[in-house]
Amino acid sequence: MICFFCCVVCHDSNTSSSSSFLSSSTNINVTILLDTGNFVVRDQTNSSAILWQSFDHITDTWVPHGWIGMNKVTGEYNAITSWKNTEDPAPWPFMDTIDPSGLNQFIFLWNNSKSYWTSRIWNEEPFGLLPGMSVYHLYTYKFINDDKHRYFTTNLTDERYLTRSVMHSSGQVQQLMWFDDAKDWELIWVQLVSPCDVYSVCGAYGICDQSRKPPCTCPHGFTLTSVRDWELDGWNSGCKRKTQLKCGYKNSTSGEKDGFLPIPNVHLPADSKQQLGGKGAEECKLAFLKSCSCTTYAYESGCSIWNGDI
Repeated sequence: MICFFCCVVCHDSNTSSSSSFLSSSTNINVTILLDTGNFVVRDQTNSSAILWQSFDHITDTWVPHGWIGMNKVTGEYNAITSWKNTEDPAPWPFMDTIDPSGLNQFIFLWNNSKSYWTSRIWNEEPFGLLPGMSVYHLYTYKFINDDKHRYFTTNLTDERYLTRSVMHSSGQVQQLMWFDDAKDWELIWVQLVSPCDVYSVCGAYGICDQSRKPPCTCPHGFTLTSVRDWELDGWNSGCKRKTQLKCGYKNSTSGEKDGFLPIPNVHLPADSKQQLGGKGAEECKLAFLKSCSCTTYAYESGCSIWNGDI
């Protein structure tokens, strides 16, 4: 498929697994970091009375003994949600949670609405949830579905290992393991393998090419919306036009007019296209020009147009 973007044509760490008290209140509550990595607030006189715990409010990271799923009492979902970039913890649109439709499977969502990957449905074979995961023997999965919760949790078969799952700002889930010899976290597994399978990974007008590193780039006539975000793998901030469209047939006083930029061998989002039947290639182009909201059209044995950011 060749699509046409409307454009302006010019004539011219350090880790520790030991428990430690972090602070305490003057009355009955204490805060403590458990060996599992769970940060809890509990009653000083009753250690089983947990008033708050970080495992109920995960951010971009899921560790063994934590959980991903739904709190049926509050209706809230516990999900790992990507950072804006590798340095900015502001929540970004990619998340991994349990399927809101009620199916007992993991689901990756963009903007809390668009599904771009689902695991297999739970069938008592934990590693079947995440095909391609070569280190499944390190984990035991457990699925809980009771009156209060519907969630997945994991334990390690050998607690000497330190691992974590991270929803990266690229929209991929990365499994990392700590190696003492290297004194560093190493990537051992990723889902999805191709970054271009992530919905809107390059943001508005961004083009994803899995053969590139990084995979995202902007088309001719566009520039990065945020150079800083892209330098830190926050590609979803997308691209913006260098020059605003004039829109329509009339030439401006500066001699500029709207034109077209052909881009071959690309896929465009099928859920937002409008098909105009019975039109040839030239009619498709003219239909596109009649609406200032149209930004892209494609002709491949039929006419399709897209409105707004692509």
